Amino acid sequence: MSISAVEFLSSKDTAVAHGVLVMYGPERYFRPEVLHRIPGVSGEDSESSITRINGEKAEIREVMTELRTVSMFGDQRIVLIEDADDFVSANRPVLEKYVASPAKGSLLILDVKSWPKTTKLYKLVEKDGLAIECAELTGANLLKWLQRVAKDEFGKSMDRESAALIVQLAGDGVGMLLQEVAKLASLVGDVPEITRDDVV
Repeated sequence: MSISAVEFLSSKDTAVAHGVLVMYGPERYFRPEVLHRIPGVSGEDSESSITRINGEKAEIREVMTELRTVSMFGDQRIVLIEDADDFVSANRPVLEKYVASPAKGSLLILDVKSWPKTTKLYKLVEKDGLAIECAELTGANLLKWLQRVAKDEFGKSMDRESAALIVQLAGDGVGMLLQEVAKLASLVGDVPEITRDDVV
């Protein structure tokens, strides 16, 4: 299945128990947000249940051994391959087999920039795994995201005009926009809305 990072983060049903999850696209901001929503990746038990490997140093045999090793500390084993483009290219046949028959209780997370739809691996993940597109937000999608963040994370409503003005003044980088909304939420205090006057 494929889903955008915004859809994934706004969904209440985001449980990813095992198999293969791919994060792809140019927007780096969404990756830690996505990882934070996956049980076992963040929190007190994260260090014992997740293995982080840089894609340049990752060896496919070690990765497969890690995924098939039962965790001593919990039910789930998570292996995250960061900057995994070259790793995926070099090990496509093995990964294709793994997607079709993943280790029970293990989750392989691949963090890649490029995820071509024409590959067999893409189609297998589409069928049996989860691919999350971390795309740059623009236009109406960016404004909707900004309004949702203001509401969900700071409890403030904000109309489209105010959101557009924030983007006009601060640019379209989502990390910077999040900081601006946090400042505005602090500025308005107990008032439940961020207005155009607050932004100016």
